[in-house]
Amino acid sequence: MLREINRLFKYINTDNDGRIIRNRIILISLVIIFALIFNRFVLTPYVSDDLKISINRSKLLFLNGMSPYDEEIQNYIKSIARDEKWVVKDDKFEFDVPLFQLILYLPFAVIPNYFWASAFFITINQICIFLTMQMLFHLLEWKPKVVERICIYLLTAAVFFNLKNLLSGNTSIIQLTLIIAVLFYEKDKKLVLSGILLGLSFIDPVSMLFSVIILFVVLITKREYSAIFWSIITIGLLAIFITIFDRNWIMGWLKNLFLTPSRFPFITYIDGIQVKYGISVNNLFVIIPIVLTSWLALEIIRTPKDTNGEKIWLLSISGLLNYYVMIQTDLYAAVLFLPSLVLLISVWWKKFNNIGKLVFYLLLTGVSAGILLLQYFTIMATSTRVTAIILIAIAVFLIVNLYWARLWIMRPYMISDSE
Repeated sequence: MLREINRLFKYINTDNDGRIIRNRIILISLVIIFALIFNRFVLTPYVSDDLKISINRSKLLFLNGMSPYDEEIQNYIKSIARDEKWVVKDDKFEFDVPLFQLILYLPFAVIPNYFWASAFFITINQICIFLTMQMLFHLLEWKPKVVERICIYLLTAAVFFNLKNLLSGNTSIIQLTLIIAVLFYEKDKKLVLSGILLGLSFIDPVSMLFSVIILFVVLITKREYSAIFWSIITIGLLAIFITIFDRNWIMGWLKNLFLTPSRFPFITYIDGIQVKYGISVNNLFVIIPIVLTSWLALEIIRTPKDTNGEKIWLLSISGLLNYYVMIQTDLYAAVLFLPSLVLLISVWWKKFNNIGKLVFYLLLTGVSAGILLLQYFTIMATSTRVTAIILIAIAVFLIVNLYWARLWIMRPYMISDSE
């Protein structure tokens, strides 16, 4: 053992490739340490108190064996929130996702200081954003320069729907990373790992239902049934493991979904709009989920699934439609806009000259800065309608551009021919 360790140290100190690996490890470590300190002293005050609810649920489940599906436990957490003056909505005390989602919060629940726990949680989410974009770059076979890549990382992470979820205390960014990783490893034919990641992405299958369906469609179309088999095994093992802490968790989950529903499709679409936006709408709005679901079904049928670009395009359109069908009170599913943004940037990049790229940088910087300023002055925090208008505008912009980009994605040779 000591001999192997000595050989490793000799390799990273004397061999040229070893020194490159060593320098990368040092650089990555320094960046993570800086991010952790920055998050602790700058961003933690802006983290939603929803994270406190999730951490307390995880503690009560794994340390005390108390189920978050029980109404008594929900009232207990609500009393803590009231005593400590947490700023949370009443529906956040209801728990309607698979119980094994709380495994993700366990490492942060054992950290005694909440501010450091939230700093670690933000840092993990930032790493997930980086990994997601890195995987998307590889899938799209896009290799921007280092400086361009860093700018895109920073500006994309600051976009509204990413920033809101980064500070929300939910698992949306982690779930998105798992979804993209399924396609990333499917590309390399690592189907066992791809299937395991697909199973892990079931931490909230309802909120990202359309995207999960797209993953199954891709795997079935490619006849990669082993990945589906391993996803079922992963879900089964998680379900069995979590039964150690709550034997009746499946019944508790189903009861909260169907008997005390709080989101579509377990409540009507009209009620979902009422709950989310606080406004009454015409009954004709009930056709929206039918139209959008039919739209996605049409694209599933007519879109090829052979290239990575086609798969990411299909995942992108599903993410945009998913947000407006699987309607819920928070912006959890809005993080699915990220693949659309990266896909479009990759196509724009191949079509832009240097002046166009500069204009794009300025535009993305201006939008990100504007959103941050709105957040700072709490305009969007106090206005659900402003948030809705911004997200609708972003979705329309992305959808229009996705159909423009579709021409180049389906005929990628035309990009290279035109350059």
